[in-house]
Amino acid sequence: MSKIRNFTTRTLRDVPLTFENEKGERIEEKFSVIYRSYSTKAAEELETSLADKKLSDGTVPFSAMLGKMVVKIIDSDGELLTNDEGQPADLAAGFFDEIPLAEVKDLYDRIQADIFPQKASPAPGPDGLQAAASEA
Repeated sequence: MSKIRNFTTRTLRDVPLTFENEKGERIEEKFSVIYRSYSTKAAEELETSLADKKLSDGTVPFSAMLGKMVVKIIDSDGELLTNDEGQPADLAAGFFDEIPLAEVKDLYDRIQADIFPQKASPAPGPDGLQAAASEA
């Protein structure tokens, strides 16, 4: 029996993230972020699995959500993001807690916008009327 996939992987490109280099200087680089886009059922299961991470206001921190969604972060040279020891970064183990909150929120918002793109509304015609299909 084959296993049902509960997510697809998708890629966001040119995602700016800020890190400290070896000199302790904060630098911004652009990365590609590969993430899991969950099915509705899997998204509900994910939210349930993060119940212990909920804050007093009932929300789950962006960092906890991203730790479950982001699969890989790839630099501009096509290399996996690594930790201080040169090993692939463990994105689930508090990695996103170390990134500035504004960038974590922006990454979460970009993922949500990629999953649920805004649909353009029809442009009004010259008299302010919107175009409709002809009944001819």
